[in-house]
Amino acid sequence: MLKLTAEDTVAFGEVSVTEDSSGQFLLGRVDTGDFVSLPLPGIFVVREFQQGQTVAQVTESFRTRFGEAPDLDAFLAELAEVGLVQRVGISVLATAPQRSRGVVLLGRLSSAHCRWLMSRPVTALSVAAWATLPLMLAIGHVPQAKDALVFPSILVLLLVFLPVAWVLLALHELSHSLVARALGCPAYTRFGNRLWNLVCETDLSGIYSLPRRRRLRPLLAGMTFDVIVLDGCLLLQPAGVGGRVPYVISYMLFSNLVFQACIFLRTDLYYVFTTLTRLDNLVPQARAEAAYLIRSLLRLPRQRPELTSRGRLPVYGYLVGCIIGIWLGVLTVIHLIIPASVGVVKLAVVALGHGPPDQEFWAALFVVAFFSFVYSALTWTFIRNRRDAVRRRAVSSAV
Repeated sequence: MLKLTAEDTVAFGEVSVTEDSSGQFLLGRVDTGDFVSLPLPGIFVVREFQQGQTVAQVTESFRTRFGEAPDLDAFLAELAEVGLVQRVGISVLATAPQRSRGVVLLGRLSSAHCRWLMSRPVTALSVAAWATLPLMLAIGHVPQAKDALVFPSILVLLLVFLPVAWVLLALHELSHSLVARALGCPAYTRFGNRLWNLVCETDLSGIYSLPRRRRLRPLLAGMTFDVIVLDGCLLLQPAGVGGRVPYVISYMLFSNLVFQACIFLRTDLYYVFTTLTRLDNLVPQARAEAAYLIRSLLRLPRQRPELTSRGRLPVYGYLVGCIIGIWLGVLTVIHLIIPASVGVVKLAVVALGHGPPDQEFWAALFVVAFFSFVYSALTWTFIRNRRDAVRRRAVSSAV
C-alpha cells in the first residue's frame, strides 16, 4: 500500500485516456498494452495529478466535485500494480512485471508506411470480399477434407502444405499488426493456445487507446485477409489456374474462418462482438446467466445476475453464438479436420513401411517430429499464459 503525504505529486508517464462508454473511461499505456477501466471520479483524479496538483489539492478538488474524500492510497496502489504510476513524490516506482508480448512483425515499417491499408480502395476491396464470399461458396466448390490430400505423396504434401500453411498464418497475423500500426498502435505476435490447439496470436491491446469504432479494422484485419485470398482461390479453381494448390489453400482458409466462429475460445470474432456490445467482461456475465438458466430449468435455488435489459440482450446473443460456434466447430472437426488428419497418418504409415532408402520415409519422420514440436509448444504456451495471468491481474474498479 502506498503512503502519500499531502505535498506529494504523482506522475503517470505516457498514458492515454479514452472514453469507452457513458461514464466509463480506459486509462492505459499503449507501449505495454496495460489498460484499466475507470469511472469518471477515477479519471478526474488522474487529470488533476496530470496538471501538477498535490495530494492535498486533489483531495480538496475531489471533495468539492463529488462530495466525499477519495481513497488515494488504495487507488494509486492499484494503478501502480499494473505499471501505470511512474512516480509518487520524489520516488520513482518500479515498473510492474511485463507480460510475454511476443515479437513485432516487420518492425522497421512505421505507421506512415502502413496507412495505405486504411485507404478507400483497400476498404472497398475488403467490403466486396466479405459481401461476395457467401455467394461464391453457394455456387462454387465448398472446401472438403479431400482437398487437403490432393497429393498422394507425403513428401509432396509436406513440401506444399506446410510452407503454404505457415505463410498464410504469418500473413493473417501480419494483417492484424500492420493495420494496428497504421492507427498508431503497436502489436506483438506470439504463440498461444486455445484449449488443445496451438495458435499464433497477435496482442492488440494497444488499440484500447482508440475509440471503439476504430478498433474494428485491426480486429477484423486477419479474417479480411483470409476472405480476400479465399475468394481468389474460389475464382481460380474453375479456371484450373494453379492446379490443386488453390484447393489446398481454400481448405486451410475455410477451416480457419469456421474456427473464428467458435467465439467461446476468444477468437477474433469474440473481440469484435465485445467491442460492438461494449461488454468487455462478457464471459463471466454469460457464465453467470447460463448458470441461472440451467438452475431455473432444474428448479434449483437461484439468483439472477444483476444486468439491465439492455445488457442482458448481448449476453443472450453471446450464448446463442457459443451454441452456433460449438455446432460449427464439431462439424468442422468431423468433416474436415479428422478425415484430413487420418489421411495424412495413413500416408505416413505407408511411407514408414518403405524404410530409410525411400525419401517418403524421411518425410514421414518429419511429420512425427512436427507434431511432437506442436504439442511441446502447446504445453509451453499453456504454462506461460498461466504465469502471465497470475502476474497481470486486471484492475476493474477504483476510487
